[in-house]
Amino acid sequence: MEESSSSRRRNFSTMEASSSSEPPRPSSPSFSPPYSPPYSAPYSPPLLDSPPRDPNAPPRDPYRDPDSPCPPRIPYYQLVSEKRRKIECKRDQSILHSLDIQPTATSLLESNSVELLEIFINEMIQNPENKSLVQMFDSLAFHYPNSFSLKLARLLLLDPPLRIRNEVVLLLNETLAQTHRNDLHKISSGVLLKLKESILESFKIELEEVLLPLMSETVANLASRIYAYPLGGWLELLQYIVSCISLNSYDDDSVLMQRKGLMLLADLSSSNVQNGDFWKNHYRDLYENLLARFVVENPNENLQALTFNALHTMMGMAQSLGESEIGSAIFSMLLDCIGHHSNEDIVLKRVQDLGNFFPKDVVGVMNGKEERVFQVMLQIAENEVASEELRYAAVNALQELDGAKVGLMKKLIKELSYDDAQRVLKVSLYFLLGIEDDPLWFEFEMKRSVFAGLSARFKLGESLLNWLSFEGDGSMIVPMAIESLKTTYSASIDWRKRHAGMIVIAALADGQKYEVMMCFVEIEKLLIESLHDRHHRVLWAAINTLRRLTERSLLPQAHYKYHMKFLSELIAIIKSTSYPQIQVEAVLAIRLLVTNCHLESMASFGEELVIVMLELLKNEKEKIQEEAVDTLKSVAVLIPTNFRKHCNATTITLSAILFEDHSIPKKLLRAKSLECISSILLTNAFVDFNKQDAVDFMDSLMSLEGILHRRDYLVRTHILKVQLCLFEFNNRSFIMRTPPSLPTFSSTAITMQALDQFCQFLGQDIDSYIIKLMPMLVRSAQLDLDLKSNMPANDSSLFENERVQALNVLSNFAVRSSEVFSPHMPWVSKIFRRWLSCPSSETQKASVSALPNLLLSVNSGENDELKQCTLHNSIVQSLVEALHKETDDTMSISMLKTLLTCIQISAPAFTPELIKMIVDEINHILSMWSQKVIESVRAQEAGIPGTSEGESEYLPDEEIIQNAKLLITTMVEIFEDGLSQFVDDLFSTVAHLWGNDFPDRVKAIAVSIFNIIAPNFPDKLQLYHDIYTYELLKTRDNSLHAQLESARGIGICAMFGGHYFKTIVNVAISRLYSLIDNGLAITGEESRDGAMISDMAVSSLGKILEFHRENIDGPECPEVCSFLFFEKQVIQGWLNFFPLTTDLHEARNAHGLLCSMLKRKDADVLGPNKENLPQIVSILRAILLRSEELVTEETFAEIIEFLSSHDGGL
Repeated sequence: MEESSSSRRRNFSTMEASSSSEPPRPSSPSFSPPYSPPYSAPYSPPLLDSPPRDPNAPPRDPYRDPDSPCPPRIPYYQLVSEKRRKIECKRDQSILHSLDIQPTATSLLESNSVELLEIFINEMIQNPENKSLVQMFDSLAFHYPNSFSLKLARLLLLDPPLRIRNEVVLLLNETLAQTHRNDLHKISSGVLLKLKESILESFKIELEEVLLPLMSETVANLASRIYAYPLGGWLELLQYIVSCISLNSYDDDSVLMQRKGLMLLADLSSSNVQNGDFWKNHYRDLYENLLARFVVENPNENLQALTFNALHTMMGMAQSLGESEIGSAIFSMLLDCIGHHSNEDIVLKRVQDLGNFFPKDVVGVMNGKEERVFQVMLQIAENEVASEELRYAAVNALQELDGAKVGLMKKLIKELSYDDAQRVLKVSLYFLLGIEDDPLWFEFEMKRSVFAGLSARFKLGESLLNWLSFEGDGSMIVPMAIESLKTTYSASIDWRKRHAGMIVIAALADGQKYEVMMCFVEIEKLLIESLHDRHHRVLWAAINTLRRLTERSLLPQAHYKYHMKFLSELIAIIKSTSYPQIQVEAVLAIRLLVTNCHLESMASFGEELVIVMLELLKNEKEKIQEEAVDTLKSVAVLIPTNFRKHCNATTITLSAILFEDHSIPKKLLRAKSLECISSILLTNAFVDFNKQDAVDFMDSLMSLEGILHRRDYLVRTHILKVQLCLFEFNNRSFIMRTPPSLPTFSSTAITMQALDQFCQFLGQDIDSYIIKLMPMLVRSAQLDLDLKSNMPANDSSLFENERVQALNVLSNFAVRSSEVFSPHMPWVSKIFRRWLSCPSSETQKASVSALPNLLLSVNSGENDELKQCTLHNSIVQSLVEALHKETDDTMSISMLKTLLTCIQISAPAFTPELIKMIVDEINHILSMWSQKVIESVRAQEAGIPGTSEGESEYLPDEEIIQNAKLLITTMVEIFEDGLSQFVDDLFSTVAHLWGNDFPDRVKAIAVSIFNIIAPNFPDKLQLYHDIYTYELLKTRDNSLHAQLESARGIGICAMFGGHYFKTIVNVAISRLYSLIDNGLAITGEESRDGAMISDMAVSSLGKILEFHRENIDGPECPEVCSFLFFEKQVIQGWLNFFPLTTDLHEARNAHGLLCSMLKRKDADVLGPNKENLPQIVSILRAILLRSEELVTEETFAEIIEFLSSHDGGL
């Protein structure tokens, strides 16, 4: 049922503060922290020291005068006892505890009489302070809705006194409106059929107007439940509504009936449009009747309001009934009413109705009136005379409109004029003032305390601002906003305006990056002013804005002077403020600045940063300590030179955190401290770190893991990062043992020496720690995705990170300590295989990338050949199965690349069944790709937008096919004969791509695949020779790659085509000459590609001379070719292209072929009377100048021998 009565009007007062649910607190202290601007004094103020606290002291209260005595501490057990006493007191007051409801329910509900129910209701009216009766009726409504609603309806039909009827209707309405776990079927269909007759009859006979609105609402609730069942709707109700509204008499009885009809229609849910035939016959007449009532001047505002509410219901039905034209007319009336009505309460009601109307599917009803809606709502929102509630409702309606029609506000904001953009900005800035200095902001330990006091009004202001920032014209919006801030907001005495200024800059940084960079000088001045602000909320917002600017790399990079300036400001703020929220935000901003700043520019600040962070580690707030540790880690990694002096002090401080006897374990802080120490060890060579320290470090890691709870996902993630650091540390140390010697002064040598220390300290002990850590790693790696369903979003992300980190650590440990890892391999490999088809991309990515490491570990750690073979095959088989199911292109490419690596590692262990499985998967990939290509071609032919030629550079999934080609190449090279029994299907699948349905690029790709497999299985070539050579001889001048493959394929056919090829020798030579000419003619960036084509064609021409020379002098079918070639001309032309220098592989082949001809004293090559000898000697001499690249050792020896035997040619 739609909310239409005034009793359900939006309560704006409840929207003002987000912390309204918290208990009321005193006002925040009015004092400001002592603050000295960084440039106002020649020195930086010292960091404020916190006096040592008694660990048993109560928590500090920021609202109490610091000089007043502490309140007495309440013992823990007294608090528990008091809590239990309150629970028991509440339980005693509960009707379910103090009164056995079963006998009462029996006496009230099973009796045929309603007298006892009337007595109870009368007693409740006379004794309103008796809460037990109220609770009893609530329990009956919830637990026994069927019997209780029937009993109430019977009592109402007997027409008891008004006060009884009023309570009966209230109870009936609550029973019908209440749902049991959102189950509208809690009241059965049979009961609903009985209720609808009696309740409608009671409504008809009711004469007291004061009771009619609530009864109408009850009827509407009943109608909603009836329409939830397939009961054919409620035709009697609709007939009654139409009959009442259609009355034209104006006597008292007729007017009352008209009011009843209007009330019912207004309360009826517009989503219930069953009884379509009825509406088809009456909808338009009913609309005209209501329209006539509405346009006639009527002094009765209540009747006018009812008429309009009824029209609003009909507007909601319009689109479902195919009456969008009428709906659009009513919508226009609604906008007119909002824009011109003088009664603010009525306007507010209409605006709220509009906001409730937008979420429905009403495209046809709105009919392009979105711009008008925007202007009307903006006019209300900027009206300073209007109430807060009305202005809020107007902007909220725009937000509802944007949610209902995605992209609508984007379009409207893009088309804003300068004046309208100014109006929106003004409204946004006004709404951003909806913030209170809530004392809860000082509750540092409370989650999201920094957002305390932000009202719903403030959040709507942010929405408007984000629309402007992301969708507006930046060249217009940014200067306009900066000018408003400079003239009105930045210098205001109202801290809320200064706070709003920072929110505006932060929003612009998110959406208008280029324009913000262009105006950064002015923004920097505003930001510096706010960083000097004495109000804590403004200062926090300024630091947060600086963070946003840094995150998006909007600080000018030239000389990094802004980075240095802001670092100076932030360090001074940390030293001078006592607010932990501000300190944490400043530390986060510092870390971002350090990360984004040039290392040389940080030299002057590095040491001071370390000192400040070390002081913050002494702070009593754990969150501050955590952020300080993370920042120390960044400084240690990014500025090791500055950090060197403080390495030992840092490790001592962090060790104190690790080994302190905590009354409340600071698990996350300890995990981050471990991670920081491990990072220091990896990047600094000047750490005083001995074997005992290393042992203590590992013991701390183990003890911390032992106290973790199941949901400590973030802590485990950091522990796993530490283990990755240790792996890298040990791995580098291992590599250091057999490297080429480095100069003693080399920073690399010094760093590597430091990295080697840890491994030397522990020796083989590191393997024992890996064994101890395995249970946690395995447990974290197995975290099930199903557990995430009921998790908060943050926990879900941490859960995912923990599992991914665990998989990464297991992958690295598998290689680092394969012998220690070997006993765990069967179970660990099962975990990785399980996640190969995981719906989480990060987990899937980690699992896929780890497989080569697992296979390497099996090779080195498992001595049993049978077990080794079984593990290899099971891992690769799981990968192939996951690839077969995968639908994401990026992941499919990653799997193909990993499969290629796995084959290179494990090929000797592959069974014939696994080889066939891989070949079948390649066939599947090619087949699926061919189907997608055909669909794409058909879509282009049909003119579907986005599919026309030229809109995409690549065919569908072409990158997948390129990786599949690499896989085929590897399979052919490694398995050779082992592949022959499975290659027939592969030949057939590739040949299928030469069908008429495929575009030329697909056929060219098929040629390149054929070129891979054909030379290795020449006996299979004969079956496909004709179609193969047909595609090879095609002219494909638009693709250099296709030309290269054509030249390669002609050479393959010349070698293995046998008598099939001799009929097309002259055509092939003609095609090769064309390819040579095209290749040599290419200049510019693609000249190397052209030279590669030319070299390949020359090499293939040599193969024709070697295998089909006798078929050159004229083709058997002259009509096939218009050119006649003669052997002498072809050989002379071939020699003219030597030496080949670009495609080194083909150069070695062609040069080797030439030398083999010379070795057997080929008369055709030497020429009559050896006339080609001088040219040949010159070619061979040129080849010798680059002999390491252009010839094999065998060919080199043949060249030397030839030149030596021909007149001292060498």
